[in-house]
Amino acid sequence: MFAVLPSFLKRSCYRWFFGYKVGKRVRIGLSIIDARQCSLADDVSIGHLNVVTRVEKLTIGDHARIGHLNIIRGGAEVSLGRYSEIIRLNEINSIPDPEVVNEIDPRFILGDGSIVTTGHKIDFTDRVEIGRRVILGGRNSSLWTHNRQRTLPITIGANVYIGSEIRMAPGSAIPARSIVGIGSVITAPLAVYLSIRYWSRPLSIVPRWRWRFVVAIMVALAQIGVWVALGIFFFGAQRRVRG
Repeated sequence: MFAVLPSFLKRSCYRWFFGYKVGKRVRIGLSIIDARQCSLADDVSIGHLNVVTRVEKLTIGDHARIGHLNIIRGGAEVSLGRYSEIIRLNEINSIPDPEVVNEIDPRFILGDGSIVTTGHKIDFTDRVEIGRRVILGGRNSSLWTHNRQRTLPITIGANVYIGSEIRMAPGSAIPARSIVGIGSVITAPLAVYLSIRYWSRPLSIVPRWRWRFVVAIMVALAQIGVWVALGIFFFGAQRRVRG
């Protein structure tokens, strides 16, 4: 009902009837906001035809902007930093009451000045944390924190540029000051390589020395080799059974 009201009336209604904290000069278009707790700082802008629903805690920093036709659904917390932006047609979703065997932390954190552009799908059934001044660019990228019965968090460091149509698997990470090209698939071996190779982004598990590059490649290739060996083993076993 409140979605169709003018922005100045909507701000007052959210304060009085829902107890939301709404700052000065906040603009809210024809959109639905359904959160148990909500804090909108000064100069926040929310466009038209957005749906924010079943969120426990929604926090949006000052001068942050949500464009049009975005869906933000579920989770314990959604936090958008100062001057951050979610442009349009993005789906940011946490599965309610997932049937998994591990503890989950369903939080989506977008750092200060970071941008999520168009048509991306972000699953935060487990924690997704995007650092400061990150650009999730282009369109149609997918970030997944869950498989059938287990979840793992996803982390993206500060000052990262990510191109169109990338894929991030559960447990993957991108260190700070990285560029990820169009169509990349970020999995555990790549995350291990990057975290070892770039010692301070984030801190590496291998001390800083000149053979770091070689160690990084060897560890990543070892993981890939194990995966390939397992694939060959199971594929061969299936062929023997069929034969």
